[in-house]
Amino acid sequence: MKIPTIFKLVWTVYGAVVFGVILIPSFTLLLILHTLMPGQPRMFYSVPGLISKWSLFFFGVVFTYLSKWKPDTGKQFIYIFNHHSNLDPLLAASITIGFSKFIGKAEVLNYPIFGYMLRHFYVSVDRTDKSDRYKSLVQLEEAISEGASIVIFPEATRNTSKDLLGPYKLGAFRLSLKTKTPIAMMTFLNSGDRMAPGNWLLSPGKLYCKWDYIDWSENGYSEENIEALGQHAWNIMHDNLNQYKQDTNA
Repeated sequence: MKIPTIFKLVWTVYGAVVFGVILIPSFTLLLILHTLMPGQPRMFYSVPGLISKWSLFFFGVVFTYLSKWKPDTGKQFIYIFNHHSNLDPLLAASITIGFSKFIGKAEVLNYPIFGYMLRHFYVSVDRTDKSDRYKSLVQLEEAISEGASIVIFPEATRNTSKDLLGPYKLGAFRLSLKTKTPIAMMTFLNSGDRMAPGNWLLSPGKLYCKWDYIDWSENGYSEENIEALGQHAWNIMHDNLNQYKQDTNA
């Protein structure tokens, strides 16, 4: 059923108010605690994810899983997600709660509030700067060695094209191979229904998604296999999206 635009507009205003009510006191408390206990940042990594989870609950966005396997949150993974909607970062944060580090574009450092969180809890990268990309990869390797999971959108930017999935950057797969960290890959099958690409109008409802697991750490792969491994992961996610499209149009 198509949701009327006027309802989406009203719901978006409601969602913005709810998000502010949740974000402002949570961020204030985080800032105070982080200032008082600067040597214990790991304990604060769950806060952005909890903010996202509470917000999505009040937004009326309900995760509906089409796969039996789910990652054990007590284990380390490199989480990868497709990126089709402005809502995707909140979706990803809400299901990777714990000692997880996002990698995000460097310009987000200039955003109010989110820039602070990224600067202190995540890893930024300027994808136009080769040396900065290398520095970010080193930081991610260090984070994994410290016990963190990593969250990456391998398309690097939001896919606003008519294609189901944009081309992948290979950093996530290079990192997985080098650190022998398995990949937990989630395909957001209809995030565009909850918030369409190109706008900020929010709609409540089910978010259909599917987990896939990839672990090639014991298969003897090397750097020369990176492109093939990235293509393998892309094929899985693209097939998920294509199958969902066929099923919903049947």
